[in-house]
Amino acid sequence: MAEYQTEVIVLRQRPYGEGHRLLTVYSPDRGKYTVLAKGLGKPRSKLAAGCQLFTHSRFLCWEGRSLDGVRQAEPLHTFRRLREDLEALAAATFFMELVDRLVRERDPDAPLFGFLLAGLTLLATTDDLELASRYLEWQLLSRLGFQPVLERCLRCDRPLEAAGAPWRLGLAQGGLLCKECGTRTAGPELSPGAARTLAQFCVLPPSRLHVLRVAPALRRELARA
Repeated sequence: MAEYQTEVIVLRQRPYGEGHRLLTVYSPDRGKYTVLAKGLGKPRSKLAAGCQLFTHSRFLCWEGRSLDGVRQAEPLHTFRRLREDLEALAAATFFMELVDRLVRERDPDAPLFGFLLAGLTLLATTDDLELASRYLEWQLLSRLGFQPVLERCLRCDRPLEAAGAPWRLGLAQGGLLCKECGTRTAGPELSPGAARTLAQFCVLPPSRLHVLRVAPALRRELARA
């Protein structure tokens, strides 16, 4: 039976049979896929430390016909805060669910793996989980090719600085519409300040998020968006 090593981030865990678990993981060289961790649900499992949710681990796996399995799991980063702090746990669970729902199976992307690792590091260390969650939503959309147009009107090409508020985020259209063009369009309203903040989210590295100062009113707009 062939074996291979790979680094993974554990996105999801669910029961499988008597004392086993299925893990949804993301690997830089294999993408998102599912592996079987035999005996993980039993006390004192040797795999437990490296197979916890949100953990960055090095796996030794065996290849199966339809499902690979985990033979060894060495934790590299455990991000303990994400399991011990209730708000951090909620934010990390939400982030991992977004990844699980938006990322295609077996589509490896090493830069995306690096972003997921940086995102978990951000959630494990930040004092502002709300802003970090909004940032990670938009960063993920951008990295997967869904970044909306945020600097001009999609219909008339008017730049953000040249028109008054409110703008509208056209969800079906894929970007901003000015007051005149967005009259009959479904989507949340955005002030120019909120639109500029979203544009910053798409380009700012996680290590620089702390430089942003976002007022409560803007935060409500970002949450709606």
